Amino acid sequence: MRQYLRELELGVSALVRACFPVMLATVVGAIVAFFLDRRYGAASDRDVAAFSLTAGLGLALNIWYWVRQSRRQPGLLGAGVVESAVEEMVRGGRAVLRTPTLVYVFLGGALISFGMNGLVGWAPTFMSRELGLSVAMATRTLGRWGLLMGIAGTLVGGSLADWLRRYTPMARVLTVATGFLIGGPLALWLLTIRDFDLFQPVFCAAFFFLSWYSGPIAAVIFDVVPARIGATVVGAYLLFIHLAGDSIAFPLVGALSDRFGIDRAVFLLPIAGILGGLVVLGAARTVAGDMDRALSTTAEWEARVLSGR
Repeated sequence: MRQYLRELELGVSALVRACFPVMLATVVGAIVAFFLDRRYGAASDRDVAAFSLTAGLGLALNIWYWVRQSRRQPGLLGAGVVESAVEEMVRGGRAVLRTPTLVYVFLGGALISFGMNGLVGWAPTFMSRELGLSVAMATRTLGRWGLLMGIAGTLVGGSLADWLRRYTPMARVLTVATGFLIGGPLALWLLTIRDFDLFQPVFCAAFFFLSWYSGPIAAVIFDVVPARIGATVVGAYLLFIHLAGDSIAFPLVGALSDRFGIDRAVFLLPIAGILGGLVVLGAARTVAGDMDRALSTTAEWEARVLSGR
């Protein structure tokens, strides 16, 4: 191990310093999870929820630390392959912190991931317990109608956002928010229905609108960052929303279900989706300015590259 670190010009102590927040959070999360497991037993999901939350916060603190340290001491994290990877993460982190639209999108995306993936994950259990269906029947129903409505919603959402983009730079943000402001209340209504014949059409309508966000939210990220770091920022976005979103949703809803019942616990999920849509809507005030800055930065970088040839 030391040999590999020497080849990367990164000592063990430097590696520990660079990753200390996430290492500490992982250890603390593991200790808390151990005691929760001993207290509530293996059937409880409290231990998984605590570990996921603590590790996610540790990663967020680590990225923030890298950004601060890279500004103060550019060479602190070493050289070679590891430094290149860290520099890419730092560059993405800086882009997020400097771009108000991305702050809205990252926070809103985490809430959306929490709600959407939580709904998909817990829907078969909910339908089995509350509608009296077998898990196999619930899964087939969700798979068939969810796939059809998800594809239809994604296509309509993307097409609508592109059409509105002719008239306003806020088009993609508005499309994402509108989908959740319509689909979220439908999902809340859906969770109160115990008649399977009514459940199916309401599910289709809710999932159709909730799928509008898939294409536009990624397009917003590419709109507001320079082209050369677009893929890095999208990668940071995907990592963040899964750590801060659905990795917490599954065990948290499980813990709430143990305490209050699945019929109550699942209401948290569409509420999170609605809040995510409202947070993304806040980007309507900033997206036009951030798009202009991204275009200007990209043009300047391309001019420097061409002049260096």
